[in-house]
Amino acid sequence: MAQHAKDDEEHDLTTDESTRIIIVSSDALVRGGIASLLSRRAGLRTVGEARTAKEAEWLGRGLHPDLFVVHTPIVDDEVLEQIHRLAELGRSAPLPVILLTADTADLDLHALQLGSCAILRQDTNSPDLASAISMVTAGYIPMDRRLAMRLATTAKQLTSASDEVAEVLTKRETDVYELVIQGLSNAEIAKILMVAQSTVKSHVQDILAKLGLRNRIQVIVQARRAC
Repeated sequence: MAQHAKDDEEHDLTTDESTRIIIVSSDALVRGGIASLLSRRAGLRTVGEARTAKEAEWLGRGLHPDLFVVHTPIVDDEVLEQIHRLAELGRSAPLPVILLTADTADLDLHALQLGSCAILRQDTNSPDLASAISMVTAGYIPMDRRLAMRLATTAKQLTSASDEVAEVLTKRETDVYELVIQGLSNAEIAKILMVAQSTVKSHVQDILAKLGLRNRIQVIVQARRAC
């Protein structure tokens, strides 16, 4: 049965600066363990616990969390769909989700299309989990090192925009796109193109908007599929 923080009904959302979190796991011990880890970190508040994604959706509509922490041993298409549904609970933007799973080494890269979802190993320690929470709430997507290495290897195989992509981007946007899919940061791209980082950031935002994508990871995955 879904649970929530005992004092939540008396809590004023407008005065709370803590990051509000709902924990999702079929294992009560895992839920309790994650809640215990988070309770030791200042600025983090567990407002609810759920056994299933359906329960988490129900809680999310009432408790308005800042993010979900979801534990699942296996990541399959059903889990990916559940993550999408949780993310859609965001009122103005997709709600961040941190996915804790047994092993990220064998994840298909299509899992990276989750957009606002960060994928970490389930044995992530408290400081790293807290850091990941800070990153996703700031709009970044932390990633398990081995998964990041797989993505970097894929990115090295991508060197140019497809004809379809080139048709919708300007010449400068295409230049930026081709560097993004190689895994370069805004700073590195700015240095190569001899422009300001703010200019690169603006181009990246325009690229994402034109391609209907949420982040740089999705750009790389789309480019890989087009090869």
